[in-house]
Amino acid sequence: MKLFVRDPFREFDRLFCDCAGGDDLAVDRPKEFGGCFMPRADIIEHEEMAQIVMEIPGVKQEDVSVNVEGSVLTIEGERKPKYEKGYRRTESCYGKFERRFSLPDTIDTEKVSADYNLGLLMISLPKKPKAVPKKIGVSIS
Repeated sequence: MKLFVRDPFREFDRLFCDCAGGDDLAVDRPKEFGGCFMPRADIIEHEEMAQIVMEIPGVKQEDVSVNVEGSVLTIEGERKPKYEKGYRRTESCYGKFERRFSLPDTIDTEKVSADYNLGLLMISLPKKPKAVPKKIGVSIS
């Protein structure tokens, strides 16, 4: 009798990430080093601004771009493998990624800024000043 050991995490990768290779002797790595790296993002809202904090460890600053077009914020980048050859098994995913966020009308898209430090991309989204209602006096003629 032959005993088969199943790795549930490997099956998960096959279903959702398509990163896992074939049998146990094959090299497990992302298919053509692309397609399955999707960084996580946290969105934090303050009174005067909102922030998007994205975890992108192992991504160089020059491999990340942040663009605002209309009311859409786009973050693109690529996480490249450290070594091109010699993998016996890897559980890390690599590849190009793109995230898009719809910005509300309250965000001042002209003042969006981004900082990158220690694998964290922090995007500051300042809010437009609130319109203060102006009372207009009516004169009698």
